Amino acid sequence: MYYSQANQDEFVFNILNKKTDGLFVDIGSNDPIVGNNSYFLEKSGWTGICIDQGIHNYSDRSCRFYNKNVLRLDYDSIFNENNFPSVIDYLSIDVDEYSAACLVKIPLEKYKFKVITIEHDSYRFGAGLCNVQRDILSYYGYTLVCKNITCLPLLENQYFEDWWVYSDYINFDLSKISSEGQYSTEIIKKLN
Repeated sequence: MYYSQANQDEFVFNILNKKTDGLFVDIGSNDPIVGNNSYFLEKSGWTGICIDQGIHNYSDRSCRFYNKNVLRLDYDSIFNENNFPSVIDYLSIDVDEYSAACLVKIPLEKYKFKVITIEHDSYRFGAGLCNVQRDILSYYGYTLVCKNITCLPLLENQYFEDWWVYSDYINFDLSKISSEGQYSTEIIKKLN
């Protein structure tokens, strides 16, 4: 059973060939289970960290939980204290209008992520935030595979997220899933 709101966990698990020993960074993790992008991965053998400034009980999770403001963290120090390698399997950023500001704080020059799902909520905030995110991630060599994702129960054309990969680490024909403006469930069907 997958837990993400828009199939992010299912996407990551499948694009990384059902890996069972992965490493995640879940920023804006919110509830430890419901709608969480890393809970399924953790149940599948992954380890990692979750960060959220809300009050949540992560005592039933094995990941390390940081109850902090995501814009006031030194991510390089956190990655160092957790002995993260320079290549990390998955980065999830889901902090609404602060996603671009959060992305800037992550040391992308030092760490690479095989898969990134990042919220931009362009249906609420316009194209400005997603354009900043896209400029940053493109500059660091990431490939935007699924652009302007929408999901039920959102209405059609309510785009809220992009899915990226660092293609050097992906063993999948990305042309099969490359898309714009699709429902997340449609993208998942192409993975199987």
